[in-house]
Amino acid sequence: MANPGHVDPGYNGQMRFTVINMGKESYPLARGGRIVTLLLFRLENAVHTNWAQRNPAGSHPPTHADISLLSRDFVDVDNRAERISKIHGIKWSAIVTIIGGLVIAAFPIASSLFSKADIQDLKRRQDAVEYDVKNRVEVDKKLLDFENRLQQLQHEASPPVHSKNETNTVHNSDGPGGN
Repeated sequence: MANPGHVDPGYNGQMRFTVINMGKESYPLARGGRIVTLLLFRLENAVHTNWAQRNPAGSHPPTHADISLLSRDFVDVDNRAERISKIHGIKWSAIVTIIGGLVIAAFPIASSLFSKADIQDLKRRQDAVEYDVKNRVEVDKKLLDFENRLQQLQHEASPPVHSKNETNTVHNSDGPGGN
């Protein structure tokens, strides 16, 4: 894979490509072989300053200094990659070690917060509350039954109350009109 680049609007001159194989396997190049794909795009807006305006002297072949700038990025890629991976590997190792240490250190603290005795005590308390709730419901039911029975007994024990007309009425066995 090539590092994608771009050609500035207004460029006039030869195009040069730096080709570096970043893979582990060799890739043979042959004169006239295709190694680049050029894509052309139409810009939606005009550029503020095109390449020709920024480079009035035009295009020139790369100098040794230009190539040296690139070589720092691409020469000895294997050693650079190994050095970078070691730096990042050390960082990740340190992070994993710190996190692991914190987890290991937090475990005894967390377990001391909730020891077996504490958990058993909480279970005992929960059982006591559940027992109290159950018994309260039973006590409430018994009280209601007691009140109902008391009202029933009071009703049975009290003499019947008659109205005034019932007590003053004389029943005559001779029937209507009497003797």
